[in-house]
Amino acid sequence: MTTGLPEGWATIRVGDYFHSWGGMTPSTSNASYWGGKVPWVSSKDIKAWRLAGGEDFITQKALQETRLRLCPVGSVLVVVRSGILAHTLPIAVVDTPVSINQDLKAFYCPDCNLNEWLALALRALAPEILTNNRKDGTTVQSVRYEELCDLIIPVPPTAEQGRIANQVAQLIAKVRSVRERLSRVPPILKRLRQAMVAAACSGRLTEDWRAAHPVGVAPSPHNQPDASELPQSWASTRGDQLFKWSSGKFLPRTKQCDGQFLVYGGNGVAGRHSEWLVDRPTLVIGRVGALCGNVYVTEGRVWVTDNAIYAKEISPKANLRFISMVYTQADLNADAGGSGQPFVNQTTLDSVSIPLPPLIEQVEIVRRFDIFSALADDVEAQVVTGVARVNKLTQSILAKAFHGELVPSEAELAQREGREFEPAATLLDRINKQREREPKSNKRSRKLLTAK
Repeated sequence: MTTGLPEGWATIRVGDYFHSWGGMTPSTSNASYWGGKVPWVSSKDIKAWRLAGGEDFITQKALQETRLRLCPVGSVLVVVRSGILAHTLPIAVVDTPVSINQDLKAFYCPDCNLNEWLALALRALAPEILTNNRKDGTTVQSVRYEELCDLIIPVPPTAEQGRIANQVAQLIAKVRSVRERLSRVPPILKRLRQAMVAAACSGRLTEDWRAAHPVGVAPSPHNQPDASELPQSWASTRGDQLFKWSSGKFLPRTKQCDGQFLVYGGNGVAGRHSEWLVDRPTLVIGRVGALCGNVYVTEGRVWVTDNAIYAKEISPKANLRFISMVYTQADLNADAGGSGQPFVNQTTLDSVSIPLPPLIEQVEIVRRFDIFSALADDVEAQVVTGVARVNKLTQSILAKAFHGELVPSEAELAQREGREFEPAATLLDRINKQREREPKSNKRSRKLLTAK
C-alpha cells in the first residue's frame, strides 16, 4: 500500500496508463470532408459530464486523409484551449465514437472503469490544474498537455471505483436538482416585482388603505381612456403635466470618475466625478444605449450624461418613487424608435399616461412597495448564497470521492465479509502487461478509422 492512501489503492502517472492525443480541423474548403456521419467535437460541445455527439460532422474520408483519430467510447475529453478555462475545466466521457478539434485532448485506456475514474479525478483536480496553468496577471487560456500527462493520481480497486462512481452520480443528481430549483426563484421574483408594480399603479396595492383613509375625489382635467378603471380618488394625467424634461450633458473623459458625485447615463451608474449637473433628487431615464428606457431616482447631487434625460422641473403632486414605477411599467425601451439603436426622447416621456393618486397615497404605495422589495431582496440574496454553496458542494463531493472518503473501502468491506479482494496494483499490472503485448505501431499511433 502506498503511504497515505486507503488500503488497496495505488498511484499512477496518467501518461503511463492512458493513450492520449489531440485533434484538428479538416480543411473547410474541402467539401468532401464535411457533412458525413462522424461527430466532430469542439470545446463548445463539452457542456455536460457525458457526451453523445456534437453539432458538426465529418466524413470517413476526412479521417483517412488527415491526422484526425476517432475517440472510442469511454474516451475522456478535456478542453485545453478556451476562454472558459479562466474559471472552468470542461471534461466529458464520450458515449459514442467522435473526432475532436485542436482545442481538445483525448485520454483512453482499454479498461472502461479506469476511464471513468480518470474523468472523476480530473474534475476533482480541476481547481489545482487551472491554478498551475495560470500566470501572474493573466487568466487561464490554455492547459498544458504535458501537465495532464504528468499528473499523479490515486486509483482504488475496480469494485470500489464503481461504488464511488455510483455514489457521486447520486449526490451530483441531488445537487443538480437543488441548483435547478434555485434557478427558478429569480424569474419568480421578477414576475412578483412586476406584479407589485402593476398593483401599485392600478390602486390594488392600497385598496384597503383608501377604505380606511377616504380623501375625496381628485379632479382629473387630463382624463385618459382608461381613467374609468382607476380608483375614484385618482387622476389620470400625462408626463408633460408633471415634468419638464432636459437632456443630460456630455461628460469629458478628463472629468470622469475622479470625484464623489454619481454619474448617470445610458449605461446606468457609470462612476463618480467632482462636478454635478443636478443638485436635488430627480427622475433620470436612459435615453440611448444598452440601458435605454431604464428608470432611476437619484438621491441628490449627480451628473447626468447626454445618454440620459432628467426631470428639470417636477410637479409638487408627484412622488418620484411612485412615478418611477409608472415609467418602469410603461416599458419605454419596448417602444423606443429609431432604425439604428433604440432611443427614448422627451416626446415619448411626455405622452406616457400616468395614473396619479393623491400625494399622501403615493407615499403609502412607496412605503408598502419598499417593504416588499426588502423581502424580495433578502430572498434574492439567500438564493445567491445558496447557489454559491451548491457550486462548492459539487467540488467537495468530488474531493471526498477522489480521496476515498465517500464510501467504505474495498478492503474494509472484504474484512467485514471475510473475503479476499483485488487491490488496484493487480489491475494496473494487467493493464501494463496488455500494453506490452500491443504492437509497437499501436503504441505510436492507435488510429481508429471506423465508427461502430
